[in-house]
Amino acid sequence: MDGQLPTANLKPGTRNLKLVKHWTDDFFEDSFGRVMKPRDPEAALKQVDFIVAKTGLLPGADVLDACCGYGRHSIELARRGYKVVGIDRCENYLDEARKQAASESAQVEFVSMDVRELSFDRKFDLVINLWTSFGLFDEDTNASLIRRFNDCLVEGGRLFIELINRDWLVKHFQPREWWPVDDALIVIEERELDLKTSVISSVWRYLEDGAIRAETPMQLRVSSCHEMIALLRGCGFCDVEAFGDLEGGPVTFDSRMMRLVATRK
Repeated sequence: MDGQLPTANLKPGTRNLKLVKHWTDDFFEDSFGRVMKPRDPEAALKQVDFIVAKTGLLPGADVLDACCGYGRHSIELARRGYKVVGIDRCENYLDEARKQAASESAQVEFVSMDVRELSFDRKFDLVINLWTSFGLFDEDTNASLIRRFNDCLVEGGRLFIELINRDWLVKHFQPREWWPVDDALIVIEERELDLKTSVISSVWRYLEDGAIRAETPMQLRVSSCHEMIALLRGCGFCDVEAFGDLEGGPVTFDSRMMRLVATRK
């Protein structure tokens, strides 16, 4: 086996959405992939521990990792015996994920799919959407993603979504920030936050060997905890819980990230 599950029962549903050019078409390729790659593997283990504990995920359950990137969480869940499908629009991320899964003999099915077209014939016990992969589109599209997550779940299935907390961002807002990615690459981000729309507009500049090698715009609709709870409830979820850290604490102004667990009605 090459680290993938047999696909006989895994058929993406019909895709009718006509996608227009969007900033995400360019942003997540190449340079941003280098930002994602050097993530702490121990952090993924801790996140998966938390996901399993807070969703009550049963052994052998079916899991969908929406916007899986390099597949760290997909692979860790597969190691623990769950039947995992990971989707992402970036083929280069998926290629790396497949190689890593194969090297660890982890049975994961990685599927190339834009999350806006998310549709499967099969249903899942859990959908996860991590690392602020939500809020990238306009209001209607963002809401449609929550409904698509709901449609992918069995009755009583759970959604686990992790994203940046708007209230933390307002309190700690920095219009300019930079950080090293590796020995050669530095990222410089310049941001503006529109308080009327809760949209951050920023430009990411990638500095390598003293020169800007790439420059990409980004727009992110950030949400407060109460907004996300209302959105989830309005899109067919109930019993919404919110956590501000991986110890299970509440969401506060000092919680950079928030994690929400919601149940399909």
